[in-house]
Amino acid sequence: MHLLLACLSITTITLMYACPPEFVDVGDGECMISYPKKLTYCEAHSLCESEGIKRGSHLFMIGRHADKLAKYFSHLSPIHTGIHSLLDVRRLSPDGWQTNDPDSLLYLMNSSEIHWEFLQPDSDCEQVVEFSHGVFNDQPQNAWERFVVCEQLKDHVNISADLSKFKAAPLINNYLTCNESAGCFHRLRAASVVTCALK
Repeated sequence: MHLLLACLSITTITLMYACPPEFVDVGDGECMISYPKKLTYCEAHSLCESEGIKRGSHLFMIGRHADKLAKYFSHLSPIHTGIHSLLDVRRLSPDGWQTNDPDSLLYLMNSSEIHWEFLQPDSDCEQVVEFSHGVFNDQPQNAWERFVVCEQLKDHVNISADLSKFKAAPLINNYLTCNESAGCFHRLRAASVVTCALK
């Protein structure tokens, strides 16, 4: 009887962390899926969100676990990641990079987690990070198209619904420091600014 219970509990644990079909199990209970089409940074975010909704799950562009790209997705290059410095210009620093992981909003990545290409990062502007040929590079958030890998949010992660503010460093000004970045925007039509704000 004890052997039967032990086998059932092992089976239950294994099933709990099984990745859905089409996803790659990259270890540590993480599941990822790649898409063969190259997209812009904004389109990549949108794809992960819409594919997650379509699958009844929450998908996001790979961030904290981007180190898994080299082992599981090295055949794709370059790949967008959700690692960025859009809210806090890093000024060439390899540390303090933000991620878009829903369960790690206040987490900052350091140089031991990002295998930077030699002489990277190399920009003073707001940047996003791409994976290319086994290493990471900082790039302006622009209209360049890259491959997309989405990560599935673990169902058991409990994300609080309260408001939080990213506060690594005070903003120097409300505008992007360089004109290379494009931004991701939704277009809304409204009769007035107030009507637009209420949408």
